[in-house]
Amino acid sequence: MSIILQGSTSGSVTLQEPAVAGTTVLDLPATSGTMALTSNLGVTEADQWYLTTNVIVGSIPFILTSNFGRVTTGGFSLLGTGMTQSSGVFSFPSTGRWLIGLNLGFYDNAAAYARCSPCIQTTVNNSTYVDVLIAHGACPPSYSVESCACQFVFNVTDTSQCKVRFAITGKDGTVGLYGGNNSMTTVFTFIKLAN
Repeated sequence: MSIILQGSTSGSVTLQEPAVAGTTVLDLPATSGTMALTSNLGVTEADQWYLTTNVIVGSIPFILTSNFGRVTTGGFSLLGTGMTQSSGVFSFPSTGRWLIGLNLGFYDNAAAYARCSPCIQTTVNNSTYVDVLIAHGACPPSYSVESCACQFVFNVTDTSQCKVRFAITGKDGTVGLYGGNNSMTTVFTFIKLAN
């Protein structure tokens, strides 16, 4: 069975039942107007960056401003336009709801106890950054590296004003951030979920 919708001027749209048995429902609004259908209904943007080298955390808050690289190994493939980065500030290629993920590997550079609190910071005016999510992790002396992670869904309404950066907002000990492209322990993930 198929339904053909004929346009008032030219062209037509054909709706057909799916090849697999089941129920597929398309709800049309009860008001006047237009409804647009697009073929890109899934995820259209996915990008990952990593810390390219080990970094010793300085005074708090410690903003990550350098040593970023896009993931190129392990079968990674950029989906969409991707993020841009300048001095640690990441810009979005389009508006929408974006999932931002931070996985941070750290160690104590003095071979003792270490505590680390990584943070996702966002701005909606390209100026004032706020801490939106803070993770906490601890690394005992007997461990070579520890990790912690956090995620945040950011509603990017203006690509020139809405930005994200990453920081360390708390620490105990001489904390080092683990970088490099072999295991990519410190990784920054960006996925567009919806418009």
